[in-house]
Amino acid sequence: MPPVFLDKNMKLYSVWDNDSRDWKDPPADEMIKKMVSSVQNGSITLFHVGKKNTVQALPEIIAQLKGKGYIFKTVGEIIYYDNFNIDVQGSQHKK
Repeated sequence: MPPVFLDKNMKLYSVWDNDSRDWKDPPADEMIKKMVSSVQNGSITLFHVGKKNTVQALPEIIAQLKGKGYIFKTVGEIIYYDNFNIDVQGSQHKK
């Protein structure tokens, strides 16, 4: 899972590890190939609202990843909010 950080007010922040780069407007087939080949267990993927090929690519990305056994969760579902430690790499571990 990508690193998680706490700010001075103990607010949690997460970063993504799999950027679609859809802001560069790549063709949908290129985006599909990149995203499906680069996802790992625990990956957080980044897409942007309103990019012209993202809406076209997402159904196929989701279908292929589900076909490989991946499930989808929101960031809020995978981050611990209490009873955890953060190691030096920024990974969370349940106490």
